[in-house]
Amino acid sequence: MKMIIEKIKKSINKFCEKRAVAIVVTGVIAAMYVLFGVTYFLKPMPVLLHSTPAGHFAHFGPILYSNTVVQEVSFGKDVAISNIELQLGTFSDVRHNINQVFIYLNDVLTREIVLDSRVVVDNAFHQLPALDMHIPEGDIMRIVITSRDGDSSEAISIWTTPSVVSENGLSRHNLYEGTYEGLTGEINMRIYSMEYISLLRGLSERYIDTSIFRIFIVFGIIMALTITSLFLMIKDDNKSLSDEELQGGDK
Repeated sequence: MKMIIEKIKKSINKFCEKRAVAIVVTGVIAAMYVLFGVTYFLKPMPVLLHSTPAGHFAHFGPILYSNTVVQEVSFGKDVAISNIELQLGTFSDVRHNINQVFIYLNDVLTREIVLDSRVVVDNAFHQLPALDMHIPEGDIMRIVITSRDGDSSEAISIWTTPSVVSENGLSRHNLYEGTYEGLTGEINMRIYSMEYISLLRGLSERYIDTSIFRIFIVFGIIMALTITSLFLMIKDDNKSLSDEELQGGDK
C-alpha cells in the first residue's frame, strides 16, 4: 500500500511538472506569435528602393549656377520616399560655398534644402534630411542641385555614371543663359522608401523567398500542433494517474 501511495505521489508530481512546462511553453509560443505580428505592423524601416548601377564613375564638374545638375527619376509603382543619399566630392579639399537642392514632383517644387559644402565629406554619400514624399506611379521626381555663390575654386561636385544606360534623364543646365545639355547615365544616388519590416518578414524574404502571410500562417499551425501535443501528453499522464488510483483502491 505504501508503494502504491509513493507511485501516486510521483505521478502527481510528474503531472504537475509537465503541466507547468506546457503552460510555460504555450505562453512563450503565444507571446512570440503576437510579438512577430505586432512588430510587422509597428516597425517602419528604410528599404533601398533605387541604387545607381555600377559603372565607370566620373565627376560632374563643379556645381555652379552655370553648371547645375538635374536628375529625373520615375518609378513603376507608388512609393513613399524616406530619404536620398548622394555621392558628393570636394576635390580633396574643404569647400565653403552654399548649395541649394530642389526636389520637384511633376514640375511642382516640393522640397528645398540648403547644403553647406563644409559638411560634405569627399567622395562619401551625403544623406538629405527626412523627405517623407509620396510619389504616385508614373510621376517624375526631379532633383536639382546648384550653387548661387559657388565658383570654380569654391564648389563641390557629384559623382555620375556616364557609362550606365538609364531610363532616368540626367542633364547639365546653365541657369544664367537658360540652356541645358542632356547627359548619359545617372548621378550616383541611393533612394530609400519607408516600409514596415519585422524579423519574421526579413527572414521569410531573405532566406525562404515567400510572403510574410504564409510564414505567419505556418508559424501559427506549428504553434497549435505544439500546444495540442503538450496537452495530449498531460491527458495521458492524467489517465495513467487515474488507473493507478483505481488499482490502489482495488487492493
